[in-house]
Amino acid sequence: PTPKSYWQSFLSAFSRQKAKVILLQSSSLDLIYLKELIEAGQVRSIIDRVFLLSEIATAHAYSETEHAVGKIVIAVQGPG
Repeated sequence: PTPKSYWQSFLSAFSRQKAKVILLQSSSLDLIYLKELIEAGQVRSIIDRVFLLSEIATAHAYSETEHAVGKIVIAVQGPG
């Protein structure tokens, strides 16, 4: 958590937006369990768009529109 997230959590008590700060420490058992879920197909990533590294400014502008339904991916190296 950052100071900003603590502040947002505090302010959420006075607004409609809700924010929670969660502190945790992962263990190897947690990571093994997560790996098993991914391998079983029970957890998957939703990718909204893929931008080339040369399109980083466009990708950033798109992320600021808050219209992404999934993750925005930056392709560092093209296919092949």
